[in-house]
Amino acid sequence: MKCDTTAQQIIVTSVEEKTMLHTMNCNSSKEMWDKLVSIYEQKSGSSVYMLLQQWYSLQKKPTDDILTHIARIEDLAHRLQILGEQIPEQMVVTKILMILPVAYKYFVRAWESVQASGQTLSNLISGLAIEENGIHVSDRGESAAYAPNKRSHKKGGKKYNHFGKSIT
Repeated sequence: MKCDTTAQQIIVTSVEEKTMLHTMNCNSSKEMWDKLVSIYEQKSGSSVYMLLQQWYSLQKKPTDDILTHIARIEDLAHRLQILGEQIPEQMVVTKILMILPVAYKYFVRAWESVQASGQTLSNLISGLAIEENGIHVSDRGESAAYAPNKRSHKKGGKKYNHFGKSIT
């Protein structure tokens, strides 16, 4: 009886007030524990369902860069694994490739030609980070490293470019 009372006290002091309301009418620590298990197992089952829905409907947000997008996928996979759903690395790789924007179509074709042993999540992430940088550079029309500097300044009535040459 003393052990049961101690166990009840531990349970009551360990749970949130909302959860404690479910256990207030229980007569033993075993009954309290069983009630908690039934509540959280049910949540766990519905959580898996909700996370799987998110997994299958996930799309890249236009505001996300590619690494943020990949982090969202990895987070979902991790949360599913915690709940007992096995998400192998190859499934994460496939999910990432399936929902890439059209701008990555050449990257996907190149990825498909990589040997299976090289098609790791780590290689995919680093390749996509490099590709994203290349896409942003080509969106600007030219490489920033080779772009002529259009800035000029005036000195003594003459206009000079960034390299100090007179442009007037």
